[in-house]
Amino acid sequence: MALFELGQWPLYFGMTMCIFEGNGLILNLYAEADKPNLFFRQTATVLVIITAMGIAFGTLSYLAFRDLVGPIIMYNLGADVLGTTIKILYMITIMGIYVLVIMPVYSLIEKYPWYLKSNDEYK
Repeated sequence: MALFELGQWPLYFGMTMCIFEGNGLILNLYAEADKPNLFFRQTATVLVIITAMGIAFGTLSYLAFRDLVGPIIMYNLGADVLGTTIKILYMITIMGIYVLVIMPVYSLIEKYPWYLKSNDEYK
């Protein structure tokens, strides 16, 4: 058994981002909300919709593949146009998550004096 398989790194980073994507992002979204008093209801609605979609996708995938279902359902998708399209859309989603997750880091960096000083040089 190999300790590190380079071929599995994209999967690792994708799963890691899905686990931690909301931790630093939710407060920034709340701070930028036009109507903060509606934020909880909107967030709850979106989470319910996404959860329902995940349950539906998982259920339909299990019904389609039954005993052939692997630990990661996307591995069961074929190499046809639909399967490839779904995989490409998933990759685009993961790349977009990286941009959203790094946003709190940029907001912190923008407050450091060395950043403000270097930024003034370009004005």
